[in-house]
Amino acid sequence: MDKPAIAEWPVPVQVVEGDQKGLMADAQFGLYQLAMSVFGRLPKFVLNVLGKFFAQVGKRVDRGHAHAARVFLKQALNEHAGMALSDREVERRVTRAYEHLFHVAIDTRRFDRRFGAQCTPEGLLERVDVHLSAAAEAALGKGCVVVSGHCGDWEMAARIVSAVGFRPLYIISKPPRNHPLSVELQRLRESWGQRLLPRRGAMQFASEVVQGGGALGMLLDQRARKRPIMAPFFGRNARCDRSAGVLLRRLRCPVVFVAAYKTSDDLRWRFHAQDVLLPGDVAGKSPEEISADVNQKLESMILEEPDQYFWLHDRYRGADE
Repeated sequence: MDKPAIAEWPVPVQVVEGDQKGLMADAQFGLYQLAMSVFGRLPKFVLNVLGKFFAQVGKRVDRGHAHAARVFLKQALNEHAGMALSDREVERRVTRAYEHLFHVAIDTRRFDRRFGAQCTPEGLLERVDVHLSAAAEAALGKGCVVVSGHCGDWEMAARIVSAVGFRPLYIISKPPRNHPLSVELQRLRESWGQRLLPRRGAMQFASEVVQGGGALGMLLDQRARKRPIMAPFFGRNARCDRSAGVLLRRLRCPVVFVAAYKTSDDLRWRFHAQDVLLPGDVAGKSPEEISADVNQKLESMILEEPDQYFWLHDRYRGADE
C-alpha cells in the first residue's frame, strides 16, 4: 500500500547534493551500497559483533573524535550531572557511541527490508510507542519547528515525526560530500515522506514552510564553525549556531523537541515529543539566550538515554578562546 500523498508542499523540491564526483566517489558509493546490502541481510547477533568491531577500529583510527568524546562525557555526566564515572566507564561509553552510530546507520535499511520502504505511517507507528505532551499535540498539522539532536535513532526519528503528524516535513540537511551518495540519501529520505533543504540557504525557505503549515526539522547539537555564539551546554560554553537562534525568534511558532529512542525490542522505538518552546518563550531574547534554552532541552533528551547519544561531537573546541 502506498503512503498517502501530502496535500501541499509549501516549498518545491530542492537539490541537496555533495560536490565530490569522479571515479573515487563512484567507488566509495559502490562500497557503501554493497555494505548496506550485506549488513541489511545479517541477523541481529552478527550485527552486534560487527558493531563492537567497528567501535574498536573507529576509536583507534578516529582518535581526535574519540578524545573529544572523553572530554564531552566527563563534562556532561561527571561535572554537570554528578555521575562520578570512572575512566573505565567513560571509555565504555566512548566505545558505545561508535557502536550506536553503526546501528543507526544500518537499522533504517533493515526496517525497509523487513517492512518495506513504502511502509505507511500507520504501519510504522505500529513499531513505535508515542508520547506526546498536550503542547506538542497542539502543534500537529500547524506551522512549527521540530528540533532534535543526535540522540536515540535520529535517522528513524524524522520518519516517525512525519508519521505522527508533523507534516509536510522539511529537514535542514548538510549533504555528504560524495555526490552519488548524497543523491541516493535524498532519494531515500524523500521516499520516506520528507523533503530536504540545503543548510546553506535554508533561511530563505523557513518562513514559507511554517506559514504553509509545514514542520521545519533541525538538528542543533553540533559545533558551529562560522560566526558562532557561545551558550552553556552541560555547564560549559559551547559554540552554537547564531542563525538558529535568530530563526527561532523570527518565525514566531512553536518549537517542539523530539527524540526517538531504540528499545530492547529490535526495530522498535519510543518516541517523545514533550518539551515545547512557545513564541512568547523566546520573544525579546537574544540568540545567546535562545541557544541556552535550546541546549537545556537537548540536555534533558540526552540524559534520558546517554548510551544512545553521539558523544563524538567536539562541542567545546574553540569555545573558551
